[in-house]
Amino acid sequence: MLSYLLDRVPGSTRCHVRLNGDVTLDNAHALLAQLWRDPAYLECTDAIWDIGACELPPFETLMQVTAYIAREKHGRGPARVAFVSPAFGQSVLVRALQGFERLVGFDLNFFADEAQALSWLERRGAR
Repeated sequence: MLSYLLDRVPGSTRCHVRLNGDVTLDNAHALLAQLWRDPAYLECTDAIWDIGACELPPFETLMQVTAYIAREKHGRGPARVAFVSPAFGQSVLVRALQGFERLVGFDLNFFADEAQALSWLERRGAR
């Protein structure tokens, strides 16, 4: 099971998405489809996705989720997304995941903590 909590940052176009559970291909598809219908998420231009409480899937599954996003997102939701997890403290993993940006067509990055993610979003022009 994969659940999420969506919080809008008052006075801004930024939101926080906090995930909890195991990330599988099927539940990632369902969660993304649900968020892409949520008016609060669709109004955001920037997002921090906290996935630190999740069990990350194998790299191949992440590639399949990325392909799904590239195929289905169509400009819905934030154009800048920062993913946060202690697992992203490993530079090798982050370098591999940063290649996903070319595949999905929006600005994304991966950070070990939320302060780094927020700093990156602010440098990118987040409000």
